[in-house]
This record gives sequence, C-alpha cells and structure tokens, in this order.
Amino acid sequence: MWMEILENGKFKYIERYEDPKTKNYRKKSTTMNSNSRRAWNEAQRILNAKIEAALTESKKEQTTGFVDNEKLFSETLDEWFYIFVHKPNGHPPKGSTVSNYSYIIGLMKNKYMIDEMDYKVKNMDFNDVQKVYDRLFHEYNFSIKYIEKFKLIIHATFNHAYKNKYIKNLDPLTLSKIPTPIRTIESMEAESIPQYLEKEELEALLDRTKKMNVGYYSVFYVQAYTGLRIGECLALQEKDVEGALLHVKGTYDNVTKSPTRGEKTIPKTKKSFRSVDISQGVIDCIENRIGLNLLIPKKHNDYIFISKKGNPYDISVLNTFLRKMKDELNLKTKLSTHIFRHTHISMLAELGVPLNVIMDRVGHSDRGTTEKIYTHVTNKSKSDLINKLNEL
Repeated sequence: MWMEILENGKFKYIERYEDPKTKNYRKKSTTMNSNSRRAWNEAQRILNAKIEAALTESKKEQTTGFVDNEKLFSETLDEWFYIFVHKPNGHPPKGSTVSNYSYIIGLMKNKYMIDEMDYKVKNMDFNDVQKVYDRLFHEYNFSIKYIEKFKLIIHATFNHAYKNKYIKNLDPLTLSKIPTPIRTIESMEAESIPQYLEKEELEALLDRTKKMNVGYYSVFYVQAYTGLRIGECLALQEKDVEGALLHVKGTYDNVTKSPTRGEKTIPKTKKSFRSVDISQGVIDCIENRIGLNLLIPKKHNDYIFISKKGNPYDISVLNTFLRKMKDELNLKTKLSTHIFRHTHISMLAELGVPLNVIMDRVGHSDRGTTEKIYTHVTNKSKSDLINKLNEL
C-alpha cells in the first residue's frame, strides 16, 4: 500500500491486486484525513475489504450459472454458425458473408484446427487458442489480416459458449493474442500507405483490359474515375444515372441463394448513400455499356455492368483477371478491384481537392485510408516540386 497527498490536503491510500480473470493488476483506493499510523491501519483494513469484495465478485462472475456439459468445440462452433445464419439479431447476414465464414470454418475443421475440434470446450484454455494463432503465424506464414478471420470465428464460438454457460470465463479470448511480426522501417512504411496505381500504370492496365474484355474495362474505368466500391459499381442500375450524376443507393451481393445469384442490398455505411458527379468520360462509358446490354437477351433489373448471362459480374472473376494482369504488365502493386478506389483518391489528392470533399465523394466516414493516401500523395508532390526547383 502507498499514499498520495491530494491538493485538498487529504491523503489517498492505494493498494494494488491482481485480477484473477484478466491477470492484469488493478487498484483500490480510499481517502483519509490523516497520515497517522492509525489512519494507515484503518486504510489498510478498508482496502483489504474492498479487494476481497472485488475478488469474490470476479469469482462469482466466472462460475455463476455454469452448466456442466460435454460440448465439443466443433459442436459449439456449429451451434453458433447456425444461429448466425438462421436467427440473426437484426439484419440477416449477406450471402457473401455467410460464404466467407463457411470457407474459413471449413479450413478450421479440415486442416488448421483438426485436433481442437474434438476438444471439450469447457476444458479449453488460452493456451489452446494461442497454439492455433502461433501455428497459423509461424508454421503457415499467414498474414495478421488473414489470421484475424480465424480469430473472428473463434471469438464468436467462445462468446456463444459463455452466453450459454458452457464455459466459466472468457480466458481463452482475453489471454490469447496473435503473434506480433518483427517490424522494420520499410515494413512500417509499406503498412502505413494503402496501395494505388500511378497514372501511367492505370492507363496501361485499362488499355490492356479494353483489348481483352470491354465489359471488364467499363467496370474498372468507372471505378477508377468515380471511386465507387466494386459492390456499389455492380449495383448500379439504369435508373441510378441522372445526367452527370450517379446515385449510389446500395451494394451488390453476388453470393446468395436467389435465382439470379445476387441481389442489391443496403450499402456499407450511412455515408455510402450519396450522389457522385461524373465526368463526360464516365458518362460515355456508361452509355456505351447500356447500349451493349441491348444485345443480351436475359437481363435482370436493368443492372448496367452485366455478363453475357445477364447478371452483374462475379467479383471473384474480376479479381482473378486483375491478378493475371499484374503478372502480364509486371506491376509491383497488388491488384484487386479495390485498387481503383484508392487510385481515384490519389488522383483527387494530386489535383489538390480538399480531404473532406474526397471523403464525401467516396463515401468514407472514417478518415483513415483516405487521409493516408492524401498525405502520401501531397508529400510526394512537394518532393517533386523541390526536385523541379533544383533543376532551374
């Protein structure tokens, strides 16, 4: 126990103890009018009582209502996922989300967590979960971002177990952590700057795509010069185009059980509802695309960017095409449909468009990604200016 003198002249006595649930140290304090030996003894008695009460409550929280059971981790996982899909709280999950989760769960069951699936969930502790994270990181060399997908499923499963009293506490979650990679200056710089294409790279990619697949070209061109997310772009219908404005009213989820294999759903955030000013080049591209769609006999809901089957393009097919283009054009930047959104932000930053205007245009409520690209581009422009001045 130690004592601190307060500004009002009173004395604050403090004692530290270890929380058995989190293994972190916590503090309890009491204020006295004196720092006499009697005050010290009284403060110690009060603090001991407070700490004892806190420890009792913590223990009670960990054991109250526990139902002894023989549930396996795999059974608990299946229980949670069934409820997630069929009895969601609020909006039902998107088909693409269900598909992505199903894929990760399949990997967990059949490759990366085979042994853990047969563990009784009540007997699992943080070491069991930590071993999974360590295995994915050290043995399989997965990225932190990819391991986070497994972590999400693991957390949901244990939270379901705790809610249903299958386990006494959440130690497997609170005490386990994904390993931290060794960071260098180069890796930190690479992490801090979202990737985008330089203007010459964008032109080369669009030119090559146009020669190979004019349909894909129209999608990539509109994305690059509007900043739309790929789902927003594929969700565009003819009624969403009004002169030099695009009205973004939803996103396309192309992994569902509907007959057309997709549907228009609510956008990512409230800020995603927006109207975007478009250039003459984008207007011409969209009008040309609508004209080509007249040759497709079976169209669904007047979507603009559709395949020969009449459905909006499959995002995975577009990304596969872009990966091939990366190798063919010998580009260093990792390519996916999202690269065009980042590239659009970089072009606006280079033109000197204010950050808040860019955020409104691309529907960003969080400054994070937009600001990183904006700062990098503007700093690069300053550096280029200095180099040009030195040449005078």
